[in-house]
Amino acid sequence: MKLEEYLNQFWATTILKLDFDLKKRCIEITLQISENGEERVHVIKFHKIESFYYAMENGTQSDLFDQEPWEKLELSSIEFLDSECINIDVSSVRHDWIRNFCANANFIIEIWDSYLLLKSSKVEIDEHVFIINN
Repeated sequence: MKLEEYLNQFWATTILKLDFDLKKRCIEITLQISENGEERVHVIKFHKIESFYYAMENGTQSDLFDQEPWEKLELSSIEFLDSECINIDVSSVRHDWIRNFCANANFIIEIWDSYLLLKSSKVEIDEHVFIINN
């Protein structure tokens, strides 16, 4: 089965745990799928993380900290960009050096109305490992 086929089964699932391990360059997402009265748990591990970027409400900051906290997290969608990468450019009027930290992303993870963009060269879904060459 291809990576995209594995990821498609996780749309609209509950996120039980979302861990960032900066030392190991790993992001781990534990998901729960509820179907026909049965619940299954799956783990997606993104290894060899080169970059990640998180934004809420399409990147706007209006009333960001005045929102009620979510009762649960839902992975609304997850997409692997096989043949392209999203460019993440960072700029600052005051700090000229920040432009050295541009990055790319080859995964788009939608969590409710927020997005986690990341670049990973190895993905592990349960016992299945995918090496990404881009």
